[in-house]
Amino acid sequence: MSLDTIKEFTTHCEISRGDLATPAVITIKYTLNSTEPVECRIVAQKNDIPHSLRGFGIVEDRSHCYQIRGDLASGKQFAIIEFNALTTTHSTNQFIWEGHAEFYVEGDLTEFDATHGKITCYATTTPSLLASSRNVYSLQSDGTVDLWKRGNDEWLQWNSELGVAEYRETYSLFTEKHGLDKALVRTAKSQVVINCDVTGSISLEKICTNMDAALNDTYWLLSFLNKRRLDWYEAQIVFEPNDDSSRGLRVYARRRQWFGYEDITAQTLSWHEVPIRRESLYDCFQHVLTNLRNSKIRKNIETAMTQLVISYEQGYFESRLVNAYAALEALISGTTSQREATSLLPNQQFKKLRKAIKAIIEEQVQDVETREGIIKKLPELQRRGIRDQLMMLLKQDGVEFQKLWKPQKPFETELSEIFSRRNKYIHQGIIEDYSYCWPDITRIQALVTVWILKLLDCPDEAINYKGLKGKVVPYPT
Repeated sequence: MSLDTIKEFTTHCEISRGDLATPAVITIKYTLNSTEPVECRIVAQKNDIPHSLRGFGIVEDRSHCYQIRGDLASGKQFAIIEFNALTTTHSTNQFIWEGHAEFYVEGDLTEFDATHGKITCYATTTPSLLASSRNVYSLQSDGTVDLWKRGNDEWLQWNSELGVAEYRETYSLFTEKHGLDKALVRTAKSQVVINCDVTGSISLEKICTNMDAALNDTYWLLSFLNKRRLDWYEAQIVFEPNDDSSRGLRVYARRRQWFGYEDITAQTLSWHEVPIRRESLYDCFQHVLTNLRNSKIRKNIETAMTQLVISYEQGYFESRLVNAYAALEALISGTTSQREATSLLPNQQFKKLRKAIKAIIEEQVQDVETREGIIKKLPELQRRGIRDQLMMLLKQDGVEFQKLWKPQKPFETELSEIFSRRNKYIHQGIIEDYSYCWPDITRIQALVTVWILKLLDCPDEAINYKGLKGKVVPYPT
């Protein structure tokens, strides 16, 4: 089979929602080993379509419970669990929808007894250095591979809802034509491999659709460490029986993904840039992931991770800047909500002070509207400034900025100026000097990265301070 084999077929299908269904003819086209979407063209006769199903062409999410199912010529089945119709046309007798299958599965979709066998999932992600083994394999110019052994041949491993998972680099062989000659090409893939802990009646389709929930938290963490979005876009789920009493089963799945502006086939990250040192990552990954799952501010941390990753992407500079600010503020918001770090005084003491100030205002300000406006502002006197909140929180969590960069001014002054530039851009849309913004981004990225690792109880000796420090850009002098 060629690396970029194109599969295309036309068959009968059924579009359904609840108890309503209509027959149709569908043409499906996709390329193996590709992140390109599965293209679909669906034709249905108007007389066959119940009136309430005619809005099908504009449905774009699973909450509406539309399903497209049919049989393949091989006797297996396919299902489109989510369809995005890009165009809808109709003639006198037909509706025609053309678009993409956001989630597509084909193969052995019916339920079976998984008791006497094992199920393995192979979910392919965009290329990542994190899929490398603890050992180092180097490709030589003559095509041979050398091994520099660090210990056991281990990959990142963790416990998921489906079973034990590993993130590993796997290899496949394909026949390709180079000039007039045929050649055997070896390709590498970054794959999450899950040995499913499943018994009893199950379907491989259900295993496939459950992978989102089973791997969601892990992809947040992997993307954060990778400084680039990671998620699965192609998968195979395989059932292997223990004996000859039942046959092997297989499902192939595709999910449309958006991975940002960068070339997803390129892998530019080096181990020097990974926030956790390579020699420590394999031992502490499960610990860090468990703490993310159990964190009281998990949503804030995941939001900060997402915004931090976007700040690394090659998009508009202003978008990267805003997302760096947002990542920092997501952590400030989450941690202060748990620790009440915003208050300057104990509540009872502030109530007495507020009462005294209110009395002075009522005595001195005669205009009722102005007086009420000032009184409404009094709670802000209790609120600690955002820079002071951050300084206190970083100290509580053991984040030492001195390990990340050497301040050109006192640290408090640098933070004040960063927030001043942030306020001017967020509230006024003004960037006065772009030469200061890139150093701001790199400082925030380094600071947020270490803070997240500290919140997840990553050992300090495991944090790659040297690599993070090397990415911080100095301010112009």
